[in-house]
Amino acid sequence: MNKYIKLFVLSLSMTSLTACNDTLDVDNDGHTTSSEIWKDRNKTRGYLNDCYQSRLGIVPNLDGITDGAVSVEKNIPGSNFARWYNDSFTVNDFYAHNMEGSPWAGLYQGIYKCNDFIENIDGATGDETEEEKQSWKAQAYTLRAMYYLELMKRYGQVPLVTTKLSGNYDYSQAKKATVGEVTKQILADCDAALATDDGPEGFSWNIRDNQTCIMTRGVANYIKVEAMTYAKSPLFEDGTFTWDKAMEVVTEAFGELLSHDYSLWTSVTPNHLTAYDSYFAQNWNDKRAQDKETIYAVSGQVETSVTLLNGLPITDGQTAAGLCPSQELVDAFDMINGQEAITGYSDAQHLHPIINAASGYDDQHPYDNRDPRFYAMIWYNGSKKDNFNASSPTIETFDGGNCQLNETETGYKNTVTGYYLHKYLDGRSTKDVNYNGYWRSWRLADVYLYFAECAYQASSADKPADERYDVPGFVPVAGLNQEANKLSAKDALDVIRARAYSEIEKTMGTVIPYKPLPTGMDKQTFERRLRKERLIELYMEGKRFSDLRRWKALDTAKQVTGMRCEKQSDGTFKYTRFAFSPRTNTGDKYQLYPLESSEATKMEKLTGTSWQNPGW
Repeated sequence: MNKYIKLFVLSLSMTSLTACNDTLDVDNDGHTTSSEIWKDRNKTRGYLNDCYQSRLGIVPNLDGITDGAVSVEKNIPGSNFARWYNDSFTVNDFYAHNMEGSPWAGLYQGIYKCNDFIENIDGATGDETEEEKQSWKAQAYTLRAMYYLELMKRYGQVPLVTTKLSGNYDYSQAKKATVGEVTKQILADCDAALATDDGPEGFSWNIRDNQTCIMTRGVANYIKVEAMTYAKSPLFEDGTFTWDKAMEVVTEAFGELLSHDYSLWTSVTPNHLTAYDSYFAQNWNDKRAQDKETIYAVSGQVETSVTLLNGLPITDGQTAAGLCPSQELVDAFDMINGQEAITGYSDAQHLHPIINAASGYDDQHPYDNRDPRFYAMIWYNGSKKDNFNASSPTIETFDGGNCQLNETETGYKNTVTGYYLHKYLDGRSTKDVNYNGYWRSWRLADVYLYFAECAYQASSADKPADERYDVPGFVPVAGLNQEANKLSAKDALDVIRARAYSEIEKTMGTVIPYKPLPTGMDKQTFERRLRKERLIELYMEGKRFSDLRRWKALDTAKQVTGMRCEKQSDGTFKYTRFAFSPRTNTGDKYQLYPLESSEATKMEKLTGTSWQNPGW
């Protein structure tokens, strides 16, 4: 039967376990038998450490196949990006070109280990304390919830396996659980973890010495928020949960985070424009001493190689422009007065934007007076490589300029859209010196946005974005009309947007206070503002691709554009939009990953039911 069980990744031999020490910094003496694991404290902790090894990191390349970016590899024959932009996949070649490979096997391997740990830790006979054992068990529950969340986000309905299966398990009875059932299991695991005591050695809100990347109470609460939001998204909605239940789960978890010293980063550090880019420059690995926004992170500092493969051609050692921000991303940024600059497009190619006349947007001065985050996230024609160095070169994307647009396909050092990625990347970084920022996996800003997404759907029809909910721990932001411990969908967006204005005089030359979003927006208008806000705030954090899929909005990424800049004889610039060829891999079948064909076929033969996702 072993040839049939790759699907659940249960063929892992439990008689030979090797623990990796990266997570909990524990010693392990290598190969050991299963019965010995629970007799020795270090071996038990080593096995818990092994449960951590299926975590997924950020995959920024996913943003390159959304409406947010275009890769310079778009026309390289056989490249992943060329395949995503120009070809249609079959189930047999999907994983050869998927940006994050095939995560199914690794996630189920992690689940199997967590199941085994949860079943056996109570009977462990090493010298661990009872409080330690319960803390470790809570970590395993949280990891299992994380792994099922990641599976659900990619595959939708998946098998629920919550016990260590015996060798005589009847695989003909296996079935895929509904998204509602998977979400209930995720919530139950998180609640089981959170029911554990938060004592000196218990399941904590804090990160202890030598326990970087540990599961915490904050992580468990974040998972509940994300799981519930996904379960209520158009792709996954199956009637299991009402909006009232969704808001009950989301507001409780959100309130727990706010009540336990999680807050947005609001300080502006030297050599940064706003609190937003200052936050990404801060090392999250400080045990929450200063960074109280990051809930979880796997990777550390953004590598020098990212600068060289996604940076400016005027940077020493740069070899490629990498992922180039799209015009659609630029259009998503509001004007400094809070008004939308672009509300949509009147043509399929996106060459004719619908300009909001009240915003003050000028299509021949398109970068003036924009949301401050724009200047911290994108390098554009006329911007400075280093805003705090008067002698730093000015970026020139016009023909003949030092960072000119590449339309000839003769090289990959120059932008293909007219823009370069600035988020994470510091203009002072070179091949030898790294001033770049730090990756984040999950953070409080995302919780604000998830709350806003659920709240506007759950609110009354006449005031969808303004109805306030009880969120313990919420502190009103100065200058905004908010109430303590009360939050509306609109309030949540205002909190996120307002923090970018803290040092606005450095970018705009004058102090301009943040202007809140208008009240009384209908659901369609608020949804547009929310989705643009997620695109901006979470750019290059691996979120956009999943967002478009769960919203059933992959067609949003079908057409993307760039901006051509021409320098006129009088020194002024002319800006002209241009369109890339429509992308092909945006149909409904791409809303979910396929199961590998051979494994789906095996399970269909065993169970007599279809296991493959729609369209594959």
